[in-house]
Amino acid sequence: MMHDIKMLQYIHKSAEMGKVGIESVLRESKDPNIRKALQAQHRRYQEIYGTAANYLHARGTPPQSANPIARINTLLTGTIKSTLDSTPSSIAHLMIRGNSAGLAKSIKNLRRYKGSDPLVMALANDLKYAEERSIEQMKKFL
Repeated sequence: MMHDIKMLQYIHKSAEMGKVGIESVLRESKDPNIRKALQAQHRRYQEIYGTAANYLHARGTPPQSANPIARINTLLTGTIKSTLDSTPSSIAHLMIRGNSAGLAKSIKNLRRYKGSDPLVMALANDLKYAEERSIEQMKKFL
């Protein structure tokens, strides 16, 4: 069972990881079309990240950061792989893999969520939608 604070912490951490993943490949991405899509996705994750932090602060709880090892792993994997192959197809493939993992966790957590705050539920659905949309945007670059 998952309640409001736990769900908000999950959303905050997941949006943080989305931002880290995008930042790890954005440096090597030279194609203007995929860069534009990635920058838009990054802005959306930043909005979700900030909103989750604000909701947590409003409930008297500090937001938790994502696991530092997971952050480093995501950053290194994205940087190394995008350095070795910076084609839009390769970058899109990396992003789809990351978003698919995030989407699966979001769906699982939405099913487990037993909170009562409609704002938290809406934000959780926003994260899920952002992940779905990111996957769809990246498919055209494969």
